[in-house]
Amino acid sequence: MANPKKKLALNLDKLPKLDKLSKLDNFPRDQILFVKSLVESPGEIGQVTPSSRFLAEGMVNNLDLATAKIVVEFGPGTGAVTKAIVKKCGPQTAFFALETNTGMITIWQRRFPNHKIIHDSAENISTHLKANNFEQADYIISSLPFALLPPDLAERILHNAYEALRPDGVFVTYQYLHARVINSAMRLLRKTFSDIDTSVVFRNLPPAFVFRCHKR
Repeated sequence: MANPKKKLALNLDKLPKLDKLSKLDNFPRDQILFVKSLVESPGEIGQVTPSSRFLAEGMVNNLDLATAKIVVEFGPGTGAVTKAIVKKCGPQTAFFALETNTGMITIWQRRFPNHKIIHDSAENISTHLKANNFEQADYIISSLPFALLPPDLAERILHNAYEALRPDGVFVTYQYLHARVINSAMRLLRKTFSDIDTSVVFRNLPPAFVFRCHKR
């Protein structure tokens, strides 16, 4: 089991300073922040590049976000999936995201200044739903690397997500196409959800399994 706090062997001092990024036309500020966040907390990020638009679109495909009352995103990172979510949300749909990585929050807030992101763990979703005057969510869309999280934390997040969904609500997540990771993710998801649909997005690096988990 990967240690989410374990740091990669990379010297952060060799990365460009953020106050000098205006001179680096081919190395945008957000890419620097993404790399630094990955190095400092690889278990939180769970990927080496932001998700592709094909994966993001696959995550929200067949979800009726336009008529949803409230949509919540777990671990939005730089906002690759967020972009697809807000594009499909209706004018009356409420939306907020939960993220623990401050570097990712900085990037996200710059990209989505009109939307709300909360610096907190996804396991506390019910607290934030109630704070926003909602009892349960219609959809929860997650980019968390469940196979890399401590098992007790992963199970707690999934259990709390299930409890936070309305009846017939949907929890969507993805994991990269690797037998060990997929099997680990499926075991975790099946402990909480009995009705799971899967699809594969090959136009992502690496390819990814998308899981749509229905609350019955």
